Amino acid sequence: MNDFIKAFAKAVLVYVTILFITNFMNFLFLKGYAFSYNRKYVDSNWKQASKAFKINIKKLKKMSKDEIKKAYRDRAKKVHPDHGGNKEDFNNLHEAYKFVYAS
Repeated sequence: MNDFIKAFAKAVLVYVTILFITNFMNFLFLKGYAFSYNRKYVDSNWKQASKAFKINIKKLKKMSKDEIKKAYRDRAKKVHPDHGGNKEDFNNLHEAYKFVYAS
Protein backbone atom coordinates (compact mmCIF):
# COMPACT_ATOMS: atom_id res chain seq x y z
CA MET A 1 0.00 0.00 0.00
CA ASN A 2 2.86 2.37 0.83
CA ASP A 3 4.40 1.86 -2.65
CA PHE A 4 1.05 2.62 -4.23
CA ILE A 5 0.82 5.96 -2.39
CA LYS A 6 4.36 6.91 -3.46
CA ALA A 7 3.64 6.04 -7.08
CA PHE A 8 0.36 7.94 -6.97
CA ALA A 9 2.08 11.01 -5.46
CA LYS A 10 4.73 10.93 -8.19
CA ALA A 11 2.06 10.67 -10.88
CA VAL A 12 0.16 13.63 -9.40
CA LEU A 13 3.38 15.66 -9.21
CA VAL A 14 4.17 14.93 -12.86
CA TYR A 15 0.62 15.82 -13.89
CA VAL A 16 0.68 19.13 -11.98
CA THR A 17 4.10 19.98 -13.44
CA ILE A 18 2.88 19.34 -16.98
CA LEU A 19 -0.23 21.44 -16.36
CA PHE A 20 1.89 24.30 -15.03
CA ILE A 21 4.27 24.20 -17.98
CA THR A 22 1.52 24.09 -20.59
CA ASN A 23 -0.43 26.91 -18.95
CA PHE A 24 2.73 29.00 -18.69
CA MET A 25 3.50 28.39 -22.36
CA ASN A 26 -0.06 29.37 -23.30
CA PHE A 27 0.35 32.56 -21.28
CA LEU A 28 3.56 33.37 -23.15
CA PHE A 29 1.89 32.53 -26.45
CA LEU A 30 -1.00 34.89 -25.76
CA LYS A 31 1.37 37.66 -24.68
CA GLY A 32 3.53 37.13 -27.76
CA TYR A 33 6.76 36.29 -25.94
CA ALA A 34 9.52 33.91 -26.92
CA PHE A 35 8.06 32.32 -30.01
CA SER A 36 9.89 32.15 -33.30
CA TYR A 37 7.10 33.36 -35.55
CA ASN A 38 6.74 36.53 -33.47
CA ARG A 39 10.48 37.15 -33.66
CA LYS A 40 10.36 36.69 -37.43
CA TYR A 41 7.53 39.20 -37.66
CA VAL A 42 9.38 41.75 -35.54
CA ASP A 43 12.65 41.13 -37.38
CA SER A 44 10.92 41.66 -40.72
CA ASN A 45 9.57 44.99 -39.43
CA TRP A 46 13.08 46.03 -38.42
CA LYS A 47 14.37 45.00 -41.84
CA GLN A 48 11.70 47.07 -43.57
CA ALA A 49 12.46 50.02 -41.30
CA SER A 50 16.15 49.66 -42.02
CA LYS A 51 15.49 49.75 -45.77
CA ALA A 52 13.21 52.77 -45.42
CA PHE A 53 15.69 54.72 -43.30
CA LYS A 54 18.71 53.46 -45.29
CA ILE A 55 20.44 52.69 -41.96
CA ASN A 56 21.93 49.45 -40.63
CA ILE A 57 19.53 47.51 -38.35
CA LYS A 58 21.98 47.38 -35.43
CA LYS A 59 22.55 51.12 -35.60
CA LEU A 60 18.83 51.79 -35.93
CA LYS A 61 18.03 49.71 -32.84
CA LYS A 62 20.61 51.63 -30.77
CA MET A 63 19.42 55.10 -31.78
CA SER A 64 17.70 57.37 -29.27
CA LYS A 65 14.29 58.87 -30.00
CA ASP A 66 15.85 62.22 -30.91
CA GLU A 67 18.25 60.54 -33.33
CA ILE A 68 15.39 58.59 -34.88
CA LYS A 69 13.38 61.77 -35.32
CA LYS A 70 16.35 63.54 -36.94
CA ALA A 71 17.03 60.60 -39.28
CA TYR A 72 13.33 60.50 -40.21
CA ARG A 73 13.24 64.19 -41.03
CA ASP A 74 16.44 64.01 -43.08
CA ARG A 75 15.20 61.02 -45.05
CA ALA A 76 11.69 62.49 -45.43
CA LYS A 77 13.15 65.57 -47.11
CA LYS A 78 14.65 63.31 -49.78
CA VAL A 79 11.65 61.04 -50.43
CA HIS A 80 8.73 63.43 -49.92
CA PRO A 81 6.47 63.65 -53.00
CA ASP A 82 6.52 67.46 -52.92
CA HIS A 83 10.30 67.37 -53.32
CA GLY A 84 10.35 64.97 -56.25
CA GLY A 85 10.20 61.73 -54.27
CA ASN A 86 7.97 58.72 -54.54
CA LYS A 87 4.74 58.67 -52.49
CA GLU A 88 5.09 54.94 -51.79
CA ASP A 89 8.62 55.38 -50.44
CA PHE A 90 7.43 58.21 -48.21
CA ASN A 91 4.53 56.09 -46.89
CA ASN A 92 6.95 53.22 -46.16
CA LEU A 93 9.25 55.63 -44.35
CA HIS A 94 6.39 56.99 -42.27
CA GLU A 95 5.21 53.48 -41.29
CA ALA A 96 8.79 52.55 -40.40
CA TYR A 97 9.11 55.70 -38.32
CA LYS A 98 5.94 54.86 -36.36
CA PHE A 99 7.24 51.33 -35.71
CA VAL A 100 10.77 52.35 -34.71
CA TYR A 101 9.71 55.33 -32.61
CA ALA A 102 7.21 53.19 -30.67
CA SER A 103 9.76 50.41 -30.03
